[in-house]
Amino acid sequence: MDQIDPTGVYNVYLEIAATYFTTGDAGAWNLVGERMMFERFHQKIHGQANKRDGPRTRIFRPARLLSCGDTDNIHLLDVSRGGALAHSQSPRTPGEIVWLRVGVMEISTRVVWVRGKRFGSEFLTKLTDAQLKMITVAH
Repeated sequence: MDQIDPTGVYNVYLEIAATYFTTGDAGAWNLVGERMMFERFHQKIHGQANKRDGPRTRIFRPARLLSCGDTDNIHLLDVSRGGALAHSQSPRTPGEIVWLRVGVMEISTRVVWVRGKRFGSEFLTKLTDAQLKMITVAH
């Protein structure tokens, strides 16, 4: 096992923690936020790559979220095979399971983090190349 400098570990922890407390959304700090922070901490210390599946593709595409009988108009800001970044006027909750409707396609997704009106989501089933192309091709 590699030797890890305790001072360096503490500094990395402070750096990651600071990102959560300087977003201006103190309400987003919860167990999901703690788990995400721990994962980022572990990745930095052990040098593991980001878990994202493939590169992100920047887009600006209207979509809809379906949750508990409610619908919310959103805009997708980027997408990868494993998830998306979106903007919503309605508040989202980390851990919330929602359906993302893009055109005729519906994708089950879990909200992972929320910062203001932006949120990141993880697709419960990774997109195929064909599905990703359907989302990213301009309409």
